[in-house]
Amino acid sequence: MDNSQRLKNKKFLDEKIKEYGGYGKLSKALKISRQSVYKWPQAPVERCRQLSKLLGVPREQLRPEIFRQ
Repeated sequence: MDNSQRLKNKKFLDEKIKEYGGYGKLSKALKISRQSVYKWPQAPVERCRQLSKLLGVPREQLRPEIFRQ
């Protein structure tokens, strides 16, 4: 994946996190620190199932290079 795609994925994830209620709310739901969520360059593969349910987004949109549509 090139840098432009990574930036696009990060921006998409940030928007969805804000729609959910922010980094603090998401980190509490995931039972991890807010800083951990904030530092993600993209959605971690091991968290995609949880994120998909919480954010209401298919995992294919969170990590399209891993989960093909």
